[in-house]
Amino acid sequence: MKKFVLAIISLLFYANVSHSALWIKIGLEDKTVSSVACNSQNGNIYAVADNLLYLSENDGLDWTLLNLDVNQPWVHVYRVLVDAKGRIYAGTNNGIYCSDNADHSFRAINTGLPHPPNVTAICCPDINSLAIGTNAGVFISDKDSIQWTAFNRNLPERTPNQLLCHRERFYLATNSGIYVSPTDSAHWEQCFFNVARDLAAQDAVIYAATHISGSDYDQLGALYQSFNSGSSWERLSPNEGNVGGHAVFCDENRIWLGTDGGGGLYSPDRGAYWETLNLGPWFTALTFAQRGSALLTGTEFYKHIDDSGGLYIQYNVFSSNRQEIPFPEFITCPGAYNNRLYVELSIPANSKVYYSLDGGTPDSSSLLYLEPIKVDSTTLIKVIAIYEDKTTSIVNPGLFKIGKETGLKAIPELDHAALPYPNPCSDFINLTVPDVNANISVINLTGQVVYSDQAVQSGNYRLPVHALKPGLYILQLRTAAGKKDWKFIRQP
Repeated sequence: MKKFVLAIISLLFYANVSHSALWIKIGLEDKTVSSVACNSQNGNIYAVADNLLYLSENDGLDWTLLNLDVNQPWVHVYRVLVDAKGRIYAGTNNGIYCSDNADHSFRAINTGLPHPPNVTAICCPDINSLAIGTNAGVFISDKDSIQWTAFNRNLPERTPNQLLCHRERFYLATNSGIYVSPTDSAHWEQCFFNVARDLAAQDAVIYAATHISGSDYDQLGALYQSFNSGSSWERLSPNEGNVGGHAVFCDENRIWLGTDGGGGLYSPDRGAYWETLNLGPWFTALTFAQRGSALLTGTEFYKHIDDSGGLYIQYNVFSSNRQEIPFPEFITCPGAYNNRLYVELSIPANSKVYYSLDGGTPDSSSLLYLEPIKVDSTTLIKVIAIYEDKTTSIVNPGLFKIGKETGLKAIPELDHAALPYPNPCSDFINLTVPDVNANISVINLTGQVVYSDQAVQSGNYRLPVHALKPGLYILQLRTAAGKKDWKFIRQP
């Protein structure tokens, strides 16, 4: 009986977590967000959208466009990284820029680089050094006295998609494969021979978001993993035909994967089980970033898809239990609420929790948390733990939006309509039409309607696709109740 009661409590707990952890759009609408980074010292969010760098200090209520170089207004930004000290690095088509001050003035740090290259990947091998991937190769430098040194032995000239440093090895993801080298001396070897767009690591496992095409159906997949530093790889994602991976993020057991089809995938148990990312079937997640207990993802904008693109946040995803210095968590999940509420926080052991309500960074002179915080209008709460030995945690922000103000948009859970099947498909795709006088359309990625059927009656509908060229399409269903879109793949 006791085990049964505990099981019911556990189910209720996880049901509550699932309900509260909705994706919320926090701005940059109608833009493709390709890179995101967060400052753990103050909670600021930096996002690369349409090759420009934006800053939000209040979880997306406002965004500021940052000018990297007044003398080079044409600079295109590809990648942003914020290190543990709060320094911001931006990789561009004019080399790399850095800002380490509150007014966000940037300076070029290109000493030692060939004619300022395209910097498309950045990582920190340790707290004092920096590594970049460019179209002229990989370069490393000490952060405090920038002097770039080439790190290119045996590395063919490739434009990197991602550069990862893990367990004394560099991994470079490119459109021609993955290359690996020891960090103490450059000696690159190719270890993966298909398109790799992103990399992540957890313990001894390296994950690669891939795009593998060809006729070998058993090899197709969006995510591969290696347990032996890249010596061998195996597919981890479910076999989804020609669906490609764009971004991968992981923690101890969970994996988030951005894909071409259906927005993305999520696994709670290192790939043993997969479910959809629940961004929506027409979204493509291009990048992920953690900020305190929250997960952010940047998505691709399609001009013919309503509400596509922009930056999304999911609160209360990560616990501070595994942090070296635990931070306060929001027991009351941040998000959109109709009425005022009281926000409850957790207090890590042997600490005092301080918070701010004005967007400022909290410290020991800020408000001391003693009881739930009353919130009756849209409020950004930033919280921090200060311990008895004076050490401080990272800042954990949460935005509580009250009422019907514009700005945030919560993404509701998917309704119970069945997904079209099979996907991928070759001859037909089946869907259920829930209402009379529905309109069905198929749209290619240039926005052209390549199939249309009007006044379709409710029931099962079999849509012929054999005349379509192989590729990715949008299936659109319009009824009196609204519009719904799905991505599907027509395979040869």
